[in-house]
Amino acid sequence: MINRNWKKDELQRLLELAKERNVMVLIDECYTDMVWKPNVHYSPVQDAVQDNLVVVRGFSKTLGLQSWRLGFAISSATTVANLMKVADPIYICVPFLQHAVGKYLTEHFEDFTAHKAAVGEQMCRNWTVLSSSLQKTFGWEPTNPSGSMYGMFLHKSENDMAAVKLALEKGVGVCPGSMFFNGTENTGYVRIHCGVSDEKTKKIVDNLDYLNSHGDLVIDKK
Repeated sequence: MINRNWKKDELQRLLELAKERNVMVLIDECYTDMVWKPNVHYSPVQDAVQDNLVVVRGFSKTLGLQSWRLGFAISSATTVANLMKVADPIYICVPFLQHAVGKYLTEHFEDFTAHKAAVGEQMCRNWTVLSSSLQKTFGWEPTNPSGSMYGMFLHKSENDMAAVKLALEKGVGVCPGSMFFNGTENTGYVRIHCGVSDEKTKKIVDNLDYLNSHGDLVIDKK
């Protein structure tokens, strides 16, 4: 549940253990471009590719292309060849949207680099402001992430949905931690999305500040 950046020595030790036990390691790096400073992202493929290591990445988070379903895998030539035996019969041809992303990265890579830096800074800035406001309003304890577009809070309600309802009563939508686990109604966590504009963030905080001061919520329906 907690978004924490893996350290280099932790991943190296994990790979050593996996190799000793002949186990495959699959690492999802979809948020690799959203690691917040001073945290630094490390990927084992920066040093070498291995047959038992597969790193998967995509553009759905950084570029907001969730429905495009574009991603890629990094591994050894042997492992990639084995993956393609399964993937080729399913994906008969390259999706045409992949050409658009390829053209963008080829001709405007500087823009992509600047964009992902700006997005990461936006998420971090929003989390800093929103986490403080929600903690003040609901008494939730923020668990500071290493990056990504989400942030988690420890709530004090009877269960996760009770915390969601409490937030909704004050005009804030949050996600219950129970959505990510089967068989439990109370993980003790709720999650917020930080991918909003500065203007939207300010509006949320202003509404909560007004509510804390006056007891009545002012909602802008525009």
